[in-house]
Parts: sequence; C-alpha cells; structure tokens
Amino acid sequence: MLRDALAAGRIRHASQIIVDLQSGRVVADEALARIESPTDGIIEAAGFIELAEGLSLIAEIDRVVIRQVMQSCVTRMAGGGAPDFAHFVNVSPQFLARRDLVEEMLANALNYCQSCGLVLGPVKPIVLEITERQRIVSLEKLRADLKPFIDFGFRLALDDFGSGYSSYLYLAHLPVSFLKIEGWLVTHMRTDRKVAGIVESLANFARKEGVRTVAEHVEDAETARILADMGVDYGQGWHFGKPELR
Repeated sequence: MLRDALAAGRIRHASQIIVDLQSGRVVADEALARIESPTDGIIEAAGFIELAEGLSLIAEIDRVVIRQVMQSCVTRMAGGGAPDFAHFVNVSPQFLARRDLVEEMLANALNYCQSCGLVLGPVKPIVLEITERQRIVSLEKLRADLKPFIDFGFRLALDDFGSGYSSYLYLAHLPVSFLKIEGWLVTHMRTDRKVAGIVESLANFARKEGVRTVAEHVEDAETARILADMGVDYGQGWHFGKPELR
C-alpha cells in the first residue's frame, strides 16, 4: 500500500495551525502525513509511519511531504502571507542521511525562495521537527546531517519534548529553536501538580535559552489560559483547529 501510494502520488499532508497563546494569532502550522487510500479513505500517520520506517520508505514519504509544504509556503507568500509565518514539518534521520535527497531538497528550497520574489533573511519559514523516539546512529552524526539545513536558514524543533530520557541530551547538542512539549504533559497538568510544575519549568528554561515553546494537545480554552499564564509561547491542538487536508 505504501509503495503504491508513493508511485501513484497519493501521499498528502494535513495542516494543523499553531497559535500564539498571548495574542491568539495564528503564527505557524504543522504538516502531518496522510495516505489517500482508494479503499480505506484517508489514513493518518499513526497508521503507517512505523511501517514505513521498517520498510525503509520513510525517507521517500518525507521527500514528498516536505516538497508539498514548500509549495504551500510559496502559494501562501504569493497570496500576501506574512514572511515570518512558520511551517513545521517532520523529518526522519533516514531522510537526513540520504545525501541525494538533502541536496535535492535544498535545491528545491532555493528555487522556491527565489520564486517568491521577496528578499528573505537568514531565517526561512521551514522548521524541521525531529523526535528522540526515532532511531539515530549518534547525536554527532545527526548534528552533521542537519547542518546544511541550519546553514540554509531552516530552524529546528524538538518534537514530543519530555517523552523520553534523551530530551535534554538532544537540546544540549543540537541548535534548537522550538521545544514542542509532549501532549501527555499538557493533558495531565490540570490534574497533577507535579506535571504542571514540569511544564512551567520547561517554559522558564526555554525562555532563558531563547527557545520558543509549543504545547501540543491543547483541547480547551482553560488549558490554553493556564499555558499562557505559565509562559508557554504557542499552542497546538483541537481547541484551535483540527488538521485539514491540503
């Protein structure tokens, strides 16, 4: 099914907005991979990402989704969209390790930036999301694989921060611009004082380091208010909007 979807161009992405918790302004979105199945309809990423990794197809899926996101960015900019709007997209270590795909992506990015007709600064709209749950050879190799993108102006986000043992190791070794606070912490902070303390500590730490925080799984207005009071920068979840297919 995965190979057929790639060959037939049925890999799509859904976009979920990310909101500034202080102003309520939509400041970014995240691309979430989907498969358009002729028999099963739209299949979400949770139903195939691990299988794609096991079949060594995840890099090709990343390739398709990243290109779609860059095309969406060009369309938005052509329509008068703000140049500081960010597009978050997940990227696997398998993709980063493929020199041919990296060079192709950077060449595409350069062409897309030039086609916008705008003078973009050193910071580009694309934010690459990585998670420690993905298998890597070493942090040093990952840092080296990410360097061409960072040099180009892409930024880096740590996804599911707080979900594993290596989160702070990633933060110490990689040039991170965004921390995405793991959804379990967000959904449990209202009923568990210790969890709330962890979330607030993460927000305070990130602010001191010049890193923006994004709370995932924000499902209601009260959670959004508490996060804003804690100093968390951005929020993402069904309270603000469900993923929409692009």
